[in-house]
Amino acid sequence: MFFCAMRSSTASTMASMRGRSSSTRRAVKALLTRPRSRVWSGGLRNRIQLLVLRSGFLSSTMLWSSSAIFSAAVLALAGLYQLSPLKSACLAHCRGPAEFLAHHWRPGRIGALMIGVRHGAYCVGCCWMLMALLFVGGVMNLVWIAALAILVLVEKLSPAGAIASRASGFVLLAWAVATLVV
Repeated sequence: MFFCAMRSSTASTMASMRGRSSSTRRAVKALLTRPRSRVWSGGLRNRIQLLVLRSGFLSSTMLWSSSAIFSAAVLALAGLYQLSPLKSACLAHCRGPAEFLAHHWRPGRIGALMIGVRHGAYCVGCCWMLMALLFVGGVMNLVWIAALAILVLVEKLSPAGAIASRASGFVLLAWAVATLVV
């Protein structure tokens, strides 16, 4: 899912580079994608998953929450984060990678690498709590993964992405309360 999140914003940048040479497009694509992949897969998400699995909060087959309290806590935290100024700031940077690239451009390979790492950090900031929702609906549940991927896609590419982000925050908060009540 995180690759889907990253690729959606990279695709829009690559589309804006249509008139450039193929070597320039390949270099920009590699320098945007590789560092962002490294930021996402730094091993932290695997450690968190292992920790949550060992805690007994997840079923061992589908890796979804087996605790209403844990589910409500993750849903509430995700809902609050969706409404936070930090989420809005990260989403603004993640929605416009071409603007980010133009504003933060540094010459050379090291400069390009640093741009990719920095943009990757914004993308992680944009989606990390949505990734935590995988523990609620199931890390192995393809329908849940697809639903979250669609939300990420709408947030990043739709003109109403910021509104969708805030609306999902309210939905997640209501779902957290319903999880505890029911």
